[in-house]
Amino acid sequence: MPRDPLDQLHSIRFRKPGIGLKAVLNPDQEKNFSRFLINALGPDIFVISTGLGLDIYYSNKEDCSVFIRNNLWLFQGTEEKSPSDILAEKNHGRDVLNYFGTVVNTLVSYPLLLLSCCKKFMKQYQSIAHKSRLHFLLYASFQYHLQGLITDAKVPYVKKIKKLLNESNATDFEDFSNHEKLVNHFKKSQNLN
Repeated sequence: MPRDPLDQLHSIRFRKPGIGLKAVLNPDQEKNFSRFLINALGPDIFVISTGLGLDIYYSNKEDCSVFIRNNLWLFQGTEEKSPSDILAEKNHGRDVLNYFGTVVNTLVSYPLLLLSCCKKFMKQYQSIAHKSRLHFLLYASFQYHLQGLITDAKVPYVKKIKKLLNESNATDFEDFSNHEKLVNHFKKSQNLN
């Protein structure tokens, strides 16, 4: 039986403990870290900072979370605490998509943060010149969860978010009625590259 291509999907979130969600990396550090990871691990990387932490999604045959964690400190400012003060949570395979949905659902509780993250996600997604299956999968999952929340009227700033989705030139995955259909669509290839 062929291996599930989603087995190559991984994510790791870095966050600082306690209250007062201070960013793990500032925007310039985040861009530099993202470039470093792309150069080291290949183009199937998506790095985004939310108010919940620094999320890194990647497609690789191997779990690279130790490599990513060990190199994060290189991009932090000298005023930052030691890397051991940063918490990390990892997901692999199908759990990445479930986790991604949980992130979107959690952001609903923070309306301004949700709107800001939607704008940032769309901007980053659209700035990727050569999108891989990983990027399409994340965008499709993002759109799928937002559409569901919009339909259920659970999202604040509905008009602004709908406008963002409508303005995006990305592939429209509205026809996926459930998560399994989305996953099955991407199982057609041998890998996410």
